[in-house]
Amino acid sequence: MTDIAVLESIFDTPSWVLEIQKRCAGNSATDFLKSAIELAEASARSGCGPFGALIVSADGHIVAAGWNNVILNHDSTLHAEIHAIRRAEHHFKTHNLASVPGAPLTIYCSCPPCIQCFGAIYWSGIKEVVSAGSKSLAESAGFDEGPIDQSLWQKAHQNKQIKFKLIDDPVLKPEAPFKLYKKLGGRLY
Repeated sequence: MTDIAVLESIFDTPSWVLEIQKRCAGNSATDFLKSAIELAEASARSGCGPFGALIVSADGHIVAAGWNNVILNHDSTLHAEIHAIRRAEHHFKTHNLASVPGAPLTIYCSCPPCIQCFGAIYWSGIKEVVSAGSKSLAESAGFDEGPIDQSLWQKAHQNKQIKFKLIDDPVLKPEAPFKLYKKLGGRLY
């Protein structure tokens, strides 16, 4: 394991990620969202982007964590959700997360997924997406989320039975990772 942000492998896990996973109470969607937001803040502190995601099994166990590592790893696809999906698929040694023990899986996101992450979720086999905040949080911070809207999530539910739930609760403080990222001089991409 390593503590540096630039990883030898996207499957390495920094100690700060392990600490967040250990602290996660994991009894409710709100608990997992709080941990995803905490992961996004820690990601920003480590020089990565202000996004975090957790994939959780039906029985409430964290299967994988993902954080945004686009800039430090020079990989435009290494968004938090895609990172978590890659780590879960690697863990289970499959490309179809619908077929793994503990399925159906839920991905908890610190911010609604962008268009790229929507595509990865759509093909991954994940059956539920729970997100904090709103798309406008990322966009007001300067991030381009692409042409994603509720109609795409409705099609995903119709075609792949993927549920999307937005929990826009200010108590979660979903804006905190973006404020921290800006304060630290984080680069937009």
